[in-house]
Amino acid sequence: MTFNQKKFLTSSMLVVTAFGVIFSQTSTFNEPTEVSAVSLTFTITPSNFPNVSTSTASTSEVLGSITVSGVQIDLGIKNAVRNTSGTANLELTSNASALYNINPLPGTIKSIEITQKTGQSNTLHVGSTSRIINSTAANYTVVSGTSDGSATVSSTSQTFDSASFAILGTGTNLSYFAFLPRGGTNSQIESIAFEMTVADVVATNGQTYSFAVDFLATTDNKQGACTAAGLSWSTLETQYNNLTADQKTAFRTDTTDPEIVAARTRYLYLRSFNGSLVNFASL
Repeated sequence: MTFNQKKFLTSSMLVVTAFGVIFSQTSTFNEPTEVSAVSLTFTITPSNFPNVSTSTASTSEVLGSITVSGVQIDLGIKNAVRNTSGTANLELTSNASALYNINPLPGTIKSIEITQKTGQSNTLHVGSTSRIINSTAANYTVVSGTSDGSATVSSTSQTFDSASFAILGTGTNLSYFAFLPRGGTNSQIESIAFEMTVADVVATNGQTYSFAVDFLATTDNKQGACTAAGLSWSTLETQYNNLTADQKTAFRTDTTDPEIVAARTRYLYLRSFNGSLVNFASL
């Protein structure tokens, strides 16, 4: 992830007790330029399916998972075994198995690279609305209306982009995939590598970021007084209450944006120093 650096934001924290000033701390954060999206890559391998048997294939949906940009993506696979000897792979039964995601990826698919042990013929689907394969046991059929395009996988290593699915330039938010073996013999998948476009945290939490910057500026060098009036606490409370529920959650939980983290840390410090300050952020 690359940001252009726009300016520096400096915040100071003065720790005061009844005996006077103990220490002061100054932190400098780079303020990133807001951008709409960044590229992200991740790879699904057999290790993401620890519950798949190494000996007996199950026609029922077996769950796996992978974390992508802080979001847990649930994966499903049917009628496959996990081979652990040599190069690990997932062996999917020809014409009667599937590998897919259940909840949406946090962005849109730019490309998918399939690596398999041998060049079996398979079908790769991508979609934008909902899971492509349902949870019904022994059902390997694409749910109607869930696939925006498909392509044939026929070599040991093959990369597909939106042009491969004949949907280049449509703006479709591709966040689902399904891999369906269609060859004469079983397919042994070693990895499925994705490149995605993901919304940047600064753009996603733009209002939260702005509130955090305002919070740091408003409370800068005012911890000595540490009163509601001196800190303009009611004004900060109003600004916070104007955030959406998701933006409030970002202020309470985000760990990736330094300004949000710094503002939350200062919020907690100020309230610990003066318990009469309203806990408007419920921290």
